[in-house]
Formats: sequence, structure tokens, C-alpha cells
Amino acid sequence: MLNIINDNLKPNRIQYMKNLLKLMLVLSFLACLADVFAQNTMNLDSLFTEAKKKGTAKKFEKAEEICKKILSIKEDEDVRFYLGLLYSWDGKYDDARRELNKVQESQPKNLEIIIARANVELWSKNPQTALQIINKALVDNPDNEELLYLKALALRDLKRIDEAIAVLEHLLKINPSNEKAQKLLRELKIGKKKNSITANYVNDFLDNGDVWYWAFLQYGRKIPIGELFARVNYAHRNKMSGLQYEADAYLKTSSSNYIYLNTGFSNSALFPRY
Repeated sequence: MLNIINDNLKPNRIQYMKNLLKLMLVLSFLACLADVFAQNTMNLDSLFTEAKKKGTAKKFEKAEEICKKILSIKEDEDVRFYLGLLYSWDGKYDDARRELNKVQESQPKNLEIIIARANVELWSKNPQTALQIINKALVDNPDNEELLYLKALALRDLKRIDEAIAVLEHLLKINPSNEKAQKLLRELKIGKKKNSITANYVNDFLDNGDVWYWAFLQYGRKIPIGELFARVNYAHRNKMSGLQYEADAYLKTSSSNYIYLNTGFSNSALFPRY
């Protein structure tokens, strides 16, 4: 009877050993795969770090090549987003739109992507498209400072100055210490004024002990087709003093072009006579 039992156990034991061996082989294979995957991940991470260093150094083409190499091996939305940023900084706006739109498909509410897309449109002189992107995002984020600032920039570029000022004043109610908004608001309010007075004074100290002086007083006036300036220049050099009288005109010929005219005269030897 014992012999019968032993004979019956032998095949089971052999099968058990075979199954154990198979399991060990599978586990070894999976361990190798995990090790390879970990090494590849580390390599890709180091490549992405290198791309960021190149981008920070404004070596955009090198950084773009590294990002594209990573994406050819593995899809990574962080890498694709950074590639879109690189393209936008490099002035490749169509490429930037393509990459940023791909990333936004899976992250439609991501503010970083939305702001990047708005910047692309602003930098490529499409303020109306930028405004549409920003307004849509402001529905869910009405008090976001960066979105409000970009909206003011878009309105400024669209020559809707009063609206831009209103947006900036709202932003500064949210955060009175926002320096970018303060600066832009000052520029827009000054730009609205028709008349301006500017003064400047400079000293040059020479190695031989002489001091040269130069100064000017200028009046500016905005007109529908541009700006006019009248200026008096003063100079003191080599124990001589003199005045020069100048006039400038910046006259628009289109939305992106203008003519610059200048004339001047002086009775002093320190300036050209005409």
C-alpha cells in the first residue's frame, strides 16, 4: 500500500517542481523588465532635465530636439507641454499651438496651458483670439490675476484702452501690490493724455577733469494721425554753452507703420546749424 502512495506522489511532485521553475523564470523575466523600465525612466528624466537647462539658457533648438527625442520613445504630457513653451519662446507659434492644443485635449481646465495658449496669441499679434481664450477661462476663474493681466494686454493691443484700464483697476482691488498691473495701468493712463512735458539732464565726467553737461526740455502733443514734439537742447562742453531747437513728428501711415520727420537748427558751434 505504501508503494502505491509513493508511486502516486512522484508525478505530482515533478509537476509541482516544473510549475515552480516556470514561476521563477517568469518572476526573473519580470524583474529584468522592471529594471530595464526603471533605467529607461531614469534616462528620460535626465534627458528632460537637460532640455530644461537648454531652455533656460535660451538654446531653444537643442531643447526642442531633446523633447522630441523623449516623445519618440514615450508619450509624456509634461514634456509635450514644455515643448509647446519652447516653440512659443522661439517664435514658432504654429508649432506651439499644435503641441499645446494636444495637451489641452486631456486637460481642458489646466490654467498653465490656457495661459501659455493666450501668450502665444498675444506674441503672434492675435489679441482677439487671445481675448477669446482668456474670457472663456475667466468664467471659472474670475479673479485669477494672471488671466486678468493678460486680458488687459489683449484689450490694450486692440486699442480698447478704457476697458483695459477697468480690468487693471479690478485686478488691483484683488491684489493692490501687483507690480505688473500697477506699471501697465500707469503706462495706459499716461498714454491717454494728449499733452506731455519731458525733461532730462546728463553729466559726463572726463578723465582730464572736465565735465560736460547736456539737457533737454520737450513738449509733446498727440494728434489723430500721430505725435508732434518740440524740444530745446542745451549743451555745455569745452567751456562753451549753446542751445539747439528741434521738432519731431511721428505720423502713422497704417496700423503698423509710420513716418518719422525731424528738423532742427542752432547758432551754437556745439550743434549742427541745420
